[in-house]
Amino acid sequence: MTNKIYMAVGAVAGFLFLVFAGVDFSAGDTDAGQNDIIYAIIGFAASGLLFYLDRRQKQRGAGARGR
Repeated sequence: MTNKIYMAVGAVAGFLFLVFAGVDFSAGDTDAGQNDIIYAIIGFAASGLLFYLDRRQKQRGAGARGR
């Protein structure tokens, strides 16, 4: 799979974990809510890292073609 698919999956997973955290906090289960927030941060961070790496790869490719 390409990086774009992994970026989308990371973003969707992060969003879903935020929703799960909201549900857990509203139900009074703060430990599970905190874990869900950590998982959401990991999902968003992975998605952001892949976005950065994808942009960097495109810039390097454009720079190599311009030489």
